[in-house]
Amino acid sequence: MPQIFPFKAFRYNRTSSEMKLLVCPPYDVINDSLARQLRKNKQNAVHVELPQGTDDLKYARARKVWKKWTAGNVLRRDSQPAFYIYEQVFTSGNRNFSRRGFFCELKVEKPGAGSVLRHELTISGPKLDRLKLLRALRANTSPIFGLFADRRGNVRSILSGYSKKKETFRFVGPDKVLHRLWLCTDRRQCEVIMATMRREPVAIAYGHHRYETAWNYAQESVAVGARKALFFLCPAGDKGLVVFPTHRILKAGTLSGLLDRAEKMKSVFTLREVTGPKLQWRTFLLTDGKKFFKVAPRTSAALKSHMPGKPDVYRNLALAQVHSLLVPEKKKEDFIYSHDLRETLALARKIKTCAILVPPVSVDELYNVVRAGELMPQKSTYFIPKVTTGIVFRSLD
Repeated sequence: MPQIFPFKAFRYNRTSSEMKLLVCPPYDVINDSLARQLRKNKQNAVHVELPQGTDDLKYARARKVWKKWTAGNVLRRDSQPAFYIYEQVFTSGNRNFSRRGFFCELKVEKPGAGSVLRHELTISGPKLDRLKLLRALRANTSPIFGLFADRRGNVRSILSGYSKKKETFRFVGPDKVLHRLWLCTDRRQCEVIMATMRREPVAIAYGHHRYETAWNYAQESVAVGARKALFFLCPAGDKGLVVFPTHRILKAGTLSGLLDRAEKMKSVFTLREVTGPKLQWRTFLLTDGKKFFKVAPRTSAALKSHMPGKPDVYRNLALAQVHSLLVPEKKKEDFIYSHDLRETLALARKIKTCAILVPPVSVDELYNVVRAGELMPQKSTYFIPKVTTGIVFRSLD
């Protein structure tokens, strides 16, 4: 089972009001425009999270910045180990949410063979980039986001208790998310948290490339902290876990072409035209942005016969049906991805192609799929908001 530990984080030695100018999103959701904007502040976390440049000199520049910040008291290391309780308060779909978890060190294990479970495969490019950065910094700048089963509610009770206390810092970021942080140094509470984590595996929600990079680095480094990685862990039952669907727009293809495919699979699917983009569990929609066709499995037995050897929780995923049965030959590069329904429909109309609309994968589905040893299709989940970079940093030295 996972082994987690409190740690001495490096944190910005700045006031709450200054923090909103110093944090940034994770590296893989920062576009060029946002990067230019963030880099205007010489102390923004982007300078170590996503260093500027196209050659390997950028990693040396990031190391120079890290040394300058830690030596010059821009970042200050806490004097005692702690679990860092972190809450994000945000709005989605006119509803208010609060997501609570904690930052910790987690002992890394061989990907796919330990108690840290993945739900998607990775690609080499991002892993090489993160490995070069890790070699240069010897520090974790952004956490891996993991989920765990808190069946007795012990951890949620501790997190809830901190939410009623005065924060170490509190600020509203540019994304309109309220960020709150507390330090948990209470020995009894820390032991409860660690004991809970020894009962259940961790499912990676976000950060697969960072986790595999942490493992790869652990095989080559003698750094004291190389066998562990920075994690943000959240109870799987937290009501603030919001997952967006990731719709697919074919770069080349037509609605009629996909309808023909679905029609030829009458033994497993039903197909009918519907009046709008209403999404339901275990079904998906085919659309050109104007007309909508609902594709649903006839029976569980039909799915089982066409997806043998897979657990029910996997077969019931709309995305699993799309990629296993409807378009098994399509690769990641054949699609444009969007989390926004209106954007998806507009793009399908603009490029005169077909979109595949899917319902969001629930947290329970994700956790149960990985517990069953299965991998989801790439880009199956999109958690919002992202865990912000710059709240805490972790040195490997």
